[in-house]
Amino acid sequence: MSRPLLLGAFLASAVCLVPATADAGVRVRIGGSASISIGGGPHRVHRSPRVVRVAPRRPAPRPRIDISGSIRIGGYVRYAQPPPPVAYADCNCDTSTYYPLAPVPVVGVVAARPALPKWGLGLFAGGVAVEGQEAARDLGVAGRLRLTPRLLLDGEIAKSEQGPDNLVTRTDRRLAAGLTYELSPYARFSPLVLGGLGVTQTELDGTWTSGTSFGEVGVGLRYALTPRVHASLDVRAGSRTAIDQQDVSADARARMVGPSPDESEEYTSARVGAMIWF
Repeated sequence: MSRPLLLGAFLASAVCLVPATADAGVRVRIGGSASISIGGGPHRVHRSPRVVRVAPRRPAPRPRIDISGSIRIGGYVRYAQPPPPVAYADCNCDTSTYYPLAPVPVVGVVAARPALPKWGLGLFAGGVAVEGQEAARDLGVAGRLRLTPRLLLDGEIAKSEQGPDNLVTRTDRRLAAGLTYELSPYARFSPLVLGGLGVTQTELDGTWTSGTSFGEVGVGLRYALTPRVHASLDVRAGSRTAIDQQDVSADARARMVGPSPDESEEYTSARVGAMIWF
C-alpha cells in the first residue's frame, strides 16, 4: 500500500466521535482506533477514551429567615399535705422486678369553712329618747337564730323606764321580733342592717296604761371576741302607734307623758350588747 493511502486512512479513522450519556451533569466520551501497516506486518494503535465532565450550574443561595418562639400556658395546685406516694405491685414472677401501678390523680380540695353556730342568747343595755323627752334607760334579753350564714332571726323582751318627769314615772315593756343581715359573717368585724316589729305596753305610775305597736330599722356593727362570743353596737329609729288605752285615772299630767291616742310617737334608741353562740 502506498503512503498517501495509509495517511488518508489514518486521518479518516482519527476523526470518529462517540457521544456519551449525561447523569447529574453532562458527560462526553471521545475515542477512536486506527490500523497502520508499515513494512511487513500491521501495527494497531489504541487511543484511550477521554472523559470530559461539565459541572451543573447551581442557583445562587436564597436568603433564609427563621422565626421561632413558644408559648406556655399552665397552672399549679397547692396541697395542704404532700400527695401520697405512688404504689407498686409485685409482678408475681421469679424475677425481682416491680411494676408501678397507674398513679391515681390527686385533686386539690379546698377546705370548707366551718359551720357557724346556730343559736345565740345575750343581754343588751342602752337608752331610748321619745320625742324630745328625757331618755329612758333600756335593758333587755335577746335571742337569735341563724337562718343562713348572713340572715338572722331576732327576738327580744325589754323594759325601758323613764325617770320622774313632772313627778310621773313612765315604764315601757315591749316584745319584738325582727331580722338582722350580717354583711361579713366570717370576719371579726361585720356591719349589720336590721329591722323589727313589736308591741309595747306603757304604764304611768301604775294608774294609766296604753298599748302601742311599733316598727323600727337600724344599723350596727358586730365584733367577734371569739367564734362564740360576740359584742355589738347599734342605733335604731322607730315609730309607735296606740292600739289600746285604759283610762284608770283622769290625771292630766299622766296623759301628757304617755303616748297620744291620736298621733304616732317617734323614738330613737342606741344600745350595746353581748351574745353567746351555741
